[in-house]
Amino acid sequence: PLEFFGEGMLIVRHHHERIDGSGYPDGLRGGAIPLGSRIVAVADVYDALTSDRAYRRRLSHATALERLHCEAGQTLDGELVALFAERESHAAYFLRKQGLDRLSLLRAISHGAGDASSPRMATSLSLFSS
Repeated sequence: PLEFFGEGMLIVRHHHERIDGSGYPDGLRGGAIPLGSRIVAVADVYDALTSDRAYRRRLSHATALERLHCEAGQTLDGELVALFAERESHAAYFLRKQGLDRLSLLRAISHGAGDASSPRMATSLSLFSS
């Protein structure tokens, strides 16, 4: 009865796997990691870097992108990091053209949402779609 969750379960299970095999839970590497998991990994890392944590303040967008590029091809899929950065650049251009900034957009998206990280993750993931 839950077969339709199969692909989604694999994506969630493996989104902490790393291209170099250093991730978990199964130590998968490279192409053995499902594409969806590799996409979520990039968005998850970006979200973590740009969110306040108990042990550090959020990083700026530019610093987070630098960190993603440093991990590209090592722990994160290099092609997906490049695609994320490219799409994000287009999104930033659109926001500036509309007179908006990222924070305003995120506030608008998260208005009424209980978990502020979910809209950020959704926004990050949306950068991969056309």
